Amino acid sequence: MYVLFCAWVVNWGTDPRAGQILERPYSPTAQEITLVRNGARALAMEFESFIDLSLTPWDPTSKTPSAGPFAGVFKPKTGEPFLILAFKGTTYEWEVNTDALFGAVAVNPEILYGLKAHQGMSRNLFKPFEATGRTESAFDIIFAKLEATAANIKGNGTRKIPVYVTGHSLGAGFAILAYMEFIRRLEIKPSNNFSLQDLWNYGAPRVFLAGGAQKMAAIVKDTNFHVYRAANFGDLVPTLPPIFGTHVDIGYKIDPEAATPEEYITERPSELDGRKPDDPVPSPDTWQKHWPPVYYRGIRKYLNPDE
Repeated sequence: MYVLFCAWVVNWGTDPRAGQILERPYSPTAQEITLVRNGARALAMEFESFIDLSLTPWDPTSKTPSAGPFAGVFKPKTGEPFLILAFKGTTYEWEVNTDALFGAVAVNPEILYGLKAHQGMSRNLFKPFEATGRTESAFDIIFAKLEATAANIKGNGTRKIPVYVTGHSLGAGFAILAYMEFIRRLEIKPSNNFSLQDLWNYGAPRVFLAGGAQKMAAIVKDTNFHVYRAANFGDLVPTLPPIFGTHVDIGYKIDPEAATPEEYITERPSELDGRKPDDPVPSPDTWQKHWPPVYYRGIRKYLNPDE
């Protein structure tokens, strides 16, 4: 529930100046993350923002500019240290444009093992936003800040800081791609400061072609990494794009209307053999079934049926 709550709360990190090209694309203001920090306090945690490209266009000359990630880490104030890296979901029009760029591209021969992935998310996560004058990609900045934050918490100790990754909607797409790239880079050079743990994503669209989904399935099969994907029954977003893309192996369907508690959460079938599940025709309230609070309430009800 900690991870799911963080995936919800990070969506509060929005800027009231929506639609403007901001001059501080890599440094969120205190105003726009106040709600996130307040939410973190409810769980006796702190939030540290890493990057905000949610209102920064990847190509300012485009008639339909697309945006990059808003991400940061949640960390407990007391007890055993750990970090939850959370990516914000879709809030603004430019983020919708990122969602809509669903053609498959390979960013370069190394990133994501050279595999093709969702164009908008992979490009805007792994390629620099040249208009900002920075040469690092959003992922590079997140990785460096994660190392620094973990090193600061670890201090002179020997225990690496566990890192979990999460996100909802667009944030879940960014989280899946970032998680695979973390695995790839840590294979080349393990971190002295943090250890990558599990990926939890909620309401995620499809971001890989079959090759990427098969690669992730092979990784989690042969290692201690785990990938958990939850999809509300009737939520349209996990069915997108309907033709392009393959989900990372099985998922978990949340159906509050199920007849018995045992049926409340069920496995969604693997798509690795090319088949797509028979999802219901989206209803008018499909977007209401996509919102983070609905996921939070649904899973909390499953874990605590008597509440």
